[in-house]
Order: sequence, then structure tokens, then C-alpha cells
Amino acid sequence: MSRLDEEASRKRQAANAREVELLAANVNKLTGPHRQWADEALQLQREWRVLHDQIWLAHGFLREGCALSHWQVQQLLAIKEETSILAEQLEVTTNRLAASIPSLEGGGTARVDTKEKEKCKVEMQR
Repeated sequence: MSRLDEEASRKRQAANAREVELLAANVNKLTGPHRQWADEALQLQREWRVLHDQIWLAHGFLREGCALSHWQVQQLLAIKEETSILAEQLEVTTNRLAASIPSLEGGGTARVDTKEKEKCKVEMQR
């Protein structure tokens, strides 16, 4: 991943984190599927943070010149992959919430696409 890709990824993840913080502050006000999606987003954010912290810890060791074993490198690659998957799941969940809650739609930081918005409307009608 290039430096620009990493920076864009960090900015997107920071935007998702801000959206999740907003949801966390208001989660008790939510009901039904909104509550479920908010809980899911919060859990994904917690899991992502743990994995992300592990990656940065290893990065710090490498910067200090510490060697990692082959097993540790393999673990880090697996963690990095899992972190990417969690970040994608978090973005989808956050978009779903932002699309389904009008108060978040205009002021939220998540990118809401039209297909996701329509999917939420159909799901809410059930």
C-alpha cells in the first residue's frame, strides 16, 4: 500500500471512528434495527482498535530495530488482513446507519451511497 493510500485509509477510518463515537453517544436512544446496527458498529470498532494497536506496536518494534520471527510476521500479516476486513464491515454498518437515520444523514461523516440507502428503506419496511 502506498503512502497516499495509507493516509487516505487512515482518514476514512478516522471518519468512521467519529461516526461510531456519535452513535455511541446516542445508542441508548436507538431502537430496533438501528440499535442492532449501532451495537454492531461499536463492536467492530472495538475489535478494529485492538488489532490496529497490535500493528502499531509491532511497527514501533521494527522502527527500534527489533527483529520479528517468521511466525510473528505471519501473525502481523493475518492481523493486517483481519483489520482491513473489519474496517470494511464497519464502513458498511456505519453507512447503513447513516442512511437510515435522517439526523445522521446530513451531518454524518460516513459516505452513503444510493443503493445502501434503498436497501435500508426496504429493510426498515419489513
